[in-house]
Amino acid sequence: MTMRFLMQVRADRKTETGVLPSVKSKQEAIEWAKRVPFAEGEVVELRQVFEASDFPPEILSV
Repeated sequence: MTMRFLMQVRADRKTETGVLPSVKSKQEAIEWAKRVPFAEGEVVELRQVFEASDFPPEILSV
């Protein structure tokens, strides 16, 4: 199963958001994010993103 993550970078009052490529684990997403050249003082936040196909059909029929 692949996982999708959203990456937010915050510095001062500015926030930039991007989607990481599909990965196989949270650790892989963290390793990928570490390779992005961030400036000093920037805060990086990773959030897992879910799609409808990630849930069983009986949950979606509500």
